[in-house]
Amino acid sequence: MENILLNYSSRFDYELRRLIAEKLTFIKDELAYGHGVADFPEYKRRVGQISGLEAALEFCDEAKSICDGKERET
Repeated sequence: MENILLNYSSRFDYELRRLIAEKLTFIKDELAYGHGVADFPEYKRRVGQISGLEAALEFCDEAKSICDGKERET
């Protein structure tokens, strides 16, 4: 049973990171080509989304480090 949970956990981690990276690429491409950004508030919202998604990836890395027994970075 533990083996199944580890496989599920590893798969979940992989898929979550993949989905976040995919969304980051999509938003960055939209900004780079000017699609879907009609005004400055929308631009700021998109930049905020990028920052949030990048933070989510950092949290994934930190959680993995904690699970691997490494010290938490501050």
